[in-house]
Amino acid sequence: MLPRCLPVPVLIAAVILLTGCANRGLARFQSQLERSTCNQWQPSTGPVGNPPGPYDPALVPSRVSSHFSPNSLHMAHAIHVLPLLDEYMAHLAVPPGRRSLEERVELLELRRTIAYHCDLASLEISAVASEFDCEEEKISQLAEYLNGLEQRNSDRLNVAAIAVGAGGALFSGIHLAEEDRNRQVDWMGIAFGVAEASLGVAMLLTGKKADIRHPRNALRAIHDGQDQEGIFPASVWYCLTEPVPGQAPAKTYRQELLDRWHEGEAGTNGETALFLGDGGTYTTDQLHKRAGMYDQLESTIKLVKQDLLQLVQELDAQEP
Repeated sequence: MLPRCLPVPVLIAAVILLTGCANRGLARFQSQLERSTCNQWQPSTGPVGNPPGPYDPALVPSRVSSHFSPNSLHMAHAIHVLPLLDEYMAHLAVPPGRRSLEERVELLELRRTIAYHCDLASLEISAVASEFDCEEEKISQLAEYLNGLEQRNSDRLNVAAIAVGAGGALFSGIHLAEEDRNRQVDWMGIAFGVAEASLGVAMLLTGKKADIRHPRNALRAIHDGQDQEGIFPASVWYCLTEPVPGQAPAKTYRQELLDRWHEGEAGTNGETALFLGDGGTYTTDQLHKRAGMYDQLESTIKLVKQDLLQLVQELDAQEP
């Protein structure tokens, strides 16, 4: 007599049911991530929020350019304090003993205003960098969740394949030991073999995908060179897209970032279209690539803060 084994279709159905439960869990996790928004900051209004005009280093007065580095002057222009620096240095040129009370007050007021602009620029840089860090973390969490689902599905399919293979081997062994063999039992053996092969193929197709929407797309703004959605503060966008002082005209933070993307993360043309669009269906690998692009963008934004720090340090070096 042959042992009564768990029917192969029932075993495969159980694996499919577990996979369906995993898909529902993915939908809940994705919905939770989408409810947390990363863009809480609002662009500045008024003169500070306006894009800086063209910058010509040759027009900077010598009393300013002799005390500040090209990077600091570039940043001062970006945050609208270059004219204030000129006024400040003009007041500093008056010896302290010959300054009137009004001049001393005005000197302190200019320094306070310049410091205010620097503080505001620092907060704007931190705000937009935190948004990109938040986006990166959300994408990375989703990618890790997909990785976990893929691993669990792979483990379940492995167990199912082992069970089917063992059952098939036992079934065939008992059948071969019997003297009275029948064709129906032969077909059962073939069924076990087909089921095992099907599970093997399923293990190769365990990759999960997730559909995500990103209409607010900082990667697209960097790629196109146009921030039509107002994602970046005006001063930050200026520093990203204008040439780095002392470097070749084509050398900008934005171009350096694009070069890194093209060399590493961006991948195929299809992936590029996906990353720069309003959303789509992502594999785990594509999610990791998108997270990597946001990580590099965040790092580039923080480089702007180094120029701001240099400006503040050089300002502090000027004794009132």
